[in-house]
Amino acid sequence: MRNFLFIALISLLSFSCGSDEEKATPPDDIIQREQMTQVLTDIQIAEAIYQRGNFPKDDYDGKKYILKMYQKIFEKYGVDEQKFKQSLTWYEEHPKILADMYDEVLNELSQREANLRDKRKSKNKEKKKDN
Repeated sequence: MRNFLFIALISLLSFSCGSDEEKATPPDDIIQREQMTQVLTDIQIAEAIYQRGNFPKDDYDGKKYILKMYQKIFEKYGVDEQKFKQSLTWYEEHPKILADMYDEVLNELSQREANLRDKRKSKNKEKKKDN
């Protein structure tokens, strides 16, 4: 699955953008843009955890962990692997839309990171006050 995402990103970069592409809407059997963006955001988080090795090593090896995480993500959004792959293929055929979606993913991840930093700073300030 990880290799599939890598190939998807590479193919995104290799396609040229069409002018009518932004008007394209996914067919009904494809995960719609907003939900697909959320799925991709969660997948990026799972991949980051996997790559950093921050998974419970007593219960899982890395491959089992990432497969389990993908399954949880798919369940969360009510999709299966086949529908995800089919949807990703459609978005790859519309690289401008996919690029815009990945911009949204990066913005969401940046926002979450900033929120975590703010929470950590607040906790550190509280600890210093208590000491």
